[in-house]
Amino acid sequence: MDNKNVFIPYHTLSRKLIENLAKDLVEIEKGDLEKIVAEEFFTYFHEIISPYPPSYSMEIISLLDVPGAMVLISFDKHPFRPQDRAISGFSRLVRHRDSCQIIPCIYLMPNHADDTIEHERIHICQYLLDSAYPMTSEQREFYLFFPESMIDCFLYLRENFGNSIASDFIINAACYVLWIEMEANYATIKPDKPWPWMEKVYKSASPLMKFQFLYENYGWDADEIPKFKEFCDILENEVDWVKEIVTRISSNSLYDAIWELHDEFETELMFGPIEE
Repeated sequence: MDNKNVFIPYHTLSRKLIENLAKDLVEIEKGDLEKIVAEEFFTYFHEIISPYPPSYSMEIISLLDVPGAMVLISFDKHPFRPQDRAISGFSRLVRHRDSCQIIPCIYLMPNHADDTIEHERIHICQYLLDSAYPMTSEQREFYLFFPESMIDCFLYLRENFGNSIASDFIINAACYVLWIEMEANYATIKPDKPWPWMEKVYKSASPLMKFQFLYENYGWDADEIPKFKEFCDILENEVDWVKEIVTRISSNSLYDAIWELHDEFETELMFGPIEE
């Protein structure tokens, strides 16, 4: 694949596509719509949902200035168990089970930041783009619409199609998530302090944490990790602002920076934040 033009800016998403989404959304009865998007959330996060999920409100909001193009679910209280409340917002493309039409949706927690909705809106645009480099079209479809987490995707693929297919998926998906988190953060937060900015990106994307979790809990031998390094090098070389941030944090490369961030994050998890 030609590496040029694979990192497509989120704001180039077709306005016509968004207008069609808004037109389709009007056709769904409100009660049915609420049931569909709520069930999607509780299915996806079934392992960490609190025993008594809180109430929520639903409204239809704009996407890239097109009114009525997506759904916003706002929870009155955090729906997760106390130990799992780091997530402040979550975006998802929900597929209507009968018509198969796409419903863009954001789920908003009470602890959200001022920029959370805009951050998640950007993710919705990224999901709606044709490219999800380096994932194949089949991997993109699986990542976007499998009803559970990326780790669950990996385990399902390994059980049903073998380790090679599952490994290729998890590497490519982790690469894609790193890119979309970098872009969404860059569009909403100025990287005036590049290292704390990169820390935020890493905690959201956590690629090496995913690899480590699969190795420690499921014996996954990540032979394909060199593909992750190759992706980091391509991302750094092809996107000017990524290269500029890597230069400012004085790391040899984006890949090296990811490892430094991973080691710092692990230390923080073990011993608490490092005091400067």
